[in-house]
Amino acid sequence: MKQIMALRKEIDKLDSGLVEILRRRMDISDEIRLIKFTNKMPIEDLQRENEIITKGSKTLPPKFVKDIYNLIFGMTKKQRWQK
Repeated sequence: MKQIMALRKEIDKLDSGLVEILRRRMDISDEIRLIKFTNKMPIEDLQRENEIITKGSKTLPPKFVKDIYNLIFGMTKKQRWQK
């Protein structure tokens, strides 16, 4: 049981870092979306999205990577993500 608790503690630390990384990513995406809007550029860039998914699929199962990023991309394309 101690081993499970120690592993869960490690997961908790990783999850905290992951949440912070996602928050920062959303902030940067907001900046990019504003630049694109200001310059009348399309919000969606499927080539860029595919590059990101392909890169991530080198170390994790492709479907997992695609599902996660499609959720992230969907959120970042909205006008302003909400808590």
